[in-house]
Amino acid sequence: MPGVVIRLAPRAFGETSADGDVVTAGAAALDKRVAETAAAANIGGMEFFFGIPGTIGGALRMNAGANGGETKDVLVEATGVSRDGTRHTFGNAEMKFVYRNSGVDASVIFTSARFRGRITDADAIRARMNEVQTHRETAQPIREKTGGSTFKNPPGNSAW
Repeated sequence: MPGVVIRLAPRAFGETSADGDVVTAGAAALDKRVAETAAAANIGGMEFFFGIPGTIGGALRMNAGANGGETKDVLVEATGVSRDGTRHTFGNAEMKFVYRNSGVDASVIFTSARFRGRITDADAIRARMNEVQTHRETAQPIREKTGGSTFKNPPGNSAW
């Protein structure tokens, strides 16, 4: 199959950092790591990322969400590169998020994002992250090799 494979290496695109109530993450950063970075800085609102087994690049592309939170709820802006090499910054509204999708051209490769949460008590954040983990462990086979989530949830129900 002709084409080009682009891999965003974790060394260059997997970093996360927090400043005030904002978490910055490379597109190769694990969603769980973003939740952990936020928690370490007492930033609430990103606990849902703790239960999503993927990267921020994927979360941006498909508006990843779980346990009552979605990427669109916390995104400030995302940065990406188009096919011609032009760097673009997309604000939350420009992402045109819908359920499990974004409206950004599919050829754009996301490279980083900034998320805004709210300063919250550390114990409350950890308790919520534990709830997310417990729910995931009881609702999904996390210790088994699977193809992951395959279906979108129908309105008002769960696909599983």
